[in-house]
Amino acid sequence: MSSHQTIGNNPSQSTVVRALARDGSGRNLRQDIGQAPGFDPAAMLVRFPDVVAMTGLARATIYKRLKDDPTFPRPVPLSGSTSRGAPVGFVLAEVQRWARERIDARETTA
Repeated sequence: MSSHQTIGNNPSQSTVVRALARDGSGRNLRQDIGQAPGFDPAAMLVRFPDVVAMTGLARATIYKRLKDDPTFPRPVPLSGSTSRGAPVGFVLAEVQRWARERIDARETTA
C-alpha cells in the first residue's frame, strides 16, 4: 500500500513523498522526494516526521540535538506563534547536508 503526502507550501506541484517501503510499524523507510522539474531542496520545507524518517533519529534525540548540537539544522517557524507545539519545518537541503556530513565523518574516523 502506498501513501502520498504533499511536501512544501504548494500542493499543486507534483512534488510528492511516496512511501516505497515500510516496516511492521508502518513507518516510512525510504522516500522518493522531488522528481518534479524545478525542484529546489534549498527552498523545500519538510515537517518533523520527515526529519525523523530521513535521519533515523527519534523525536527526543532530535530535540536533544537542537539543544546541544550547533551543526544540526535549525527549525523554521511556520506560524507567528512562539508557544510550545507551534508548527515548524526544516529546510530539506540542510537536513540532507547534515546527514552527508555524518556519513563523511564516519569515513574519516574509520
